[in-house]
Amino acid sequence: MSSPTRPARRRWDERLMTVEAWVATAFLVALVVLVGTQVVTRYVLARPPVWTEETARYTLIWLTFVGAAHLAGRRRHLTVATFDRFLPPRVLAWTIAVADLVIAGLAGLLVYASIDYLERVSRQTTAAGGLPMSWVYGALTVGLALVALHCVVGAVRDLRVLLTGGIPVLPSAAEAAEEVAA
Repeated sequence: MSSPTRPARRRWDERLMTVEAWVATAFLVALVVLVGTQVVTRYVLARPPVWTEETARYTLIWLTFVGAAHLAGRRRHLTVATFDRFLPPRVLAWTIAVADLVIAGLAGLLVYASIDYLERVSRQTTAAGGLPMSWVYGALTVGLALVALHCVVGAVRDLRVLLTGGIPVLPSAAEAAEEVAA
């Protein structure tokens, strides 16, 4: 009698990317609702509430940074693939791993700098909603921390494969285009 096969466990970073996708989707839905409310109240009722425009702006900021983190985790962030087709696969894999570490380092520096900035703006509030500005600018800190984490994880996985003599599976521009088209 054979034992039933268990489904493969998802890695923690895949679960994190799923959460990021849901959070980004929630921000997108909120943004559509806020802008729709602004349009209807402005052109139908001629009395738009001030808070919808402000909240939509800050929702877009959070959507941008959570979305950037999600794309970094999926390795679908913006790249310039000019030399990809000319480089041997191992050289390309090393180049991508090093680029991921550079991106992680820069994102980490921005996170470090943003923490001091968050402390300085924590006493300021938004004009219409009265939210602490640290909640708004926290998008930068959270988003770039996640970008750095995803880049480090991707680079470490690639380097492990490279150092054992293999070639990691790398994302291609064609696959990204197919995902967008689907």
